[in-house]
Amino acid sequence: MTHEMNAPGRRGPHAPELRWRLLDDLAAAREDWGLKDRTLAVLRALLGFLPKGETMRLTVFPSNRTLGERLMGMPESTLRRHLARLVEAGLIRRRPSPNGKRYRIGADLAYGFDLAPFFASAVEIRERAIAARQVRERLRALRARIRTVLAQITVAAERSAELLRLLRRKVPPQRLETVLHDLEAELPPEKDVTAAQIGCDSEPKTESNQTVGQERIARTAIAEVAEMVDLPVASIPELREAGERAAHALSVHSAWTHARQRHGLVWAVVALAFLKPRIVRLRHPDRYLRALTRRAGAGGFDLMASLHRSAMRPA
Repeated sequence: MTHEMNAPGRRGPHAPELRWRLLDDLAAAREDWGLKDRTLAVLRALLGFLPKGETMRLTVFPSNRTLGERLMGMPESTLRRHLARLVEAGLIRRRPSPNGKRYRIGADLAYGFDLAPFFASAVEIRERAIAARQVRERLRALRARIRTVLAQITVAAERSAELLRLLRRKVPPQRLETVLHDLEAELPPEKDVTAAQIGCDSEPKTESNQTVGQERIARTAIAEVAEMVDLPVASIPELREAGERAAHALSVHSAWTHARQRHGLVWAVVALAFLKPRIVRLRHPDRYLRALTRRAGAGGFDLMASLHRSAMRPA
């Protein structure tokens, strides 16, 4: 593969112009490769030796001294350790010369560090980066929800301090989900979803027929979201959990959290039902949901009316 990528006239699958974006993805998923910040800094320095626009020769040959200078005086022993880690991770490959030096001979032969494996791993790096960012987003949402619940219940000072310390530590989402579940069990009982909780702006409706119609539309939408995540919805906590899972499934959790804060839980869950059939046509569903939330706040979008029009259209 290395020979093919470096051969004249052959373009690698991921041109070095994308090197920095790919490096950002690798940084997001660094734990999957067991990489530290300084190891990534060494890779960044190596990538910097690729000429701009180069797509054929992916071997660079800086000396350890030159690399160390570019890395703000990194000791050679430390540099060697990080280079070995990149080789072990399969992101670079050594191409040693007969005399141990790094140099190029002509246009096609170079001895040094082959960066082709890094570019060849682009798809895997991107997929792992997306997964890692989703986990971090989930952790942020869980931490925020735990702090909100803590503010609504009475807990002993010692337990509160222990929970706050836990929120600062690096823990898997499953641990925080368990903590959140236990805390939410201590919340005061909440009423089931009623017509008074349904609406774009939470203002009371003057016409009972309109209120009943909106409640029916909302309940149908909530049932669709519940079916999507295979969860029963008979209470506010169950509605919140269904919304959380559906928002993650549609990759709009950040925008959904914002919508819930602006217009309430019911509106945000109903908005997911509105979004679901349109998701395949949207390049940026998160931005789309944020735009709907903003328009609804300004009076330019009526969620219930839009759902009603969609239901009335012939299939």
